[in-house]
Amino acid sequence: MGTLVFAIVGRDDLVYETEFTSPASSSVTESGTTSASDSAHLHQFVMHSALDVVEEKMWETTNMYLKTVDNFNDMNVYAWVTAS
Repeated sequence: MGTLVFAIVGRDDLVYETEFTSPASSSVTESGTTSASDSAHLHQFVMHSALDVVEEKMWETTNMYLKTVDNFNDMNVYAWVTAS
């Protein structure tokens, strides 16, 4: 399955973030070692870079579900926004 990162973002800051990882998934670097820290930093980078796209797309539609707003390699970012 891989990793699922769930985040709740307020207007100006990150409210909540958690990571769900399946037991079989792991991050393997080029040297063959597992690096959970590198993986976590990459997930945060992708998530934060997608916030710019969310900010643009939320004004283009009245839907709360914005579908896939960004992708990086094998990672997809999906977004939901609230009315407030």
